[in-house]
Parts: sequence; C-alpha cells; structure tokens
Amino acid sequence: MIALSLNASALYLGFAIGGATGAVALSVMEPTDLGWVGGSSVAASLAVLLVRGRQERLKPVKIAG
Repeated sequence: MIALSLNASALYLGFAIGGATGAVALSVMEPTDLGWVGGSSVAASLAVLLVRGRQERLKPVKIAG
C-alpha cells in the first residue's frame, strides 16, 4: 500500500517538474524549441540511468566465509 502511494507521488512530482520546465522554456524560448527541451531531459535521464547502473555493477560483493 505504501509502495503504491510512493509510486503515485513520484509520478505526480515528475508531472509537476515537467510542467514547470515547459513553462520556463516557453517563457524564455519559442514553442518550436520545446522538442530540444524534452530531448535534453530524456538524454539527462538516460545518463543518470547509465551512471547508476555502472555504479551498481562496480560494487564489490562480499563473499561469506
């Protein structure tokens, strides 16, 4: 039950951040530049995913014994 509510909260936070980013982009740039803003946010998310995945693989595993 708690995990489901945290998941929904994370989704709503993402919607809010995306809306705020779009609003700032529209106030500073032209509407045709929204594709660049969306693409850069996807690229940043992919970079975070790749860095975190690499850090997970490089963790030393302690063997019992």
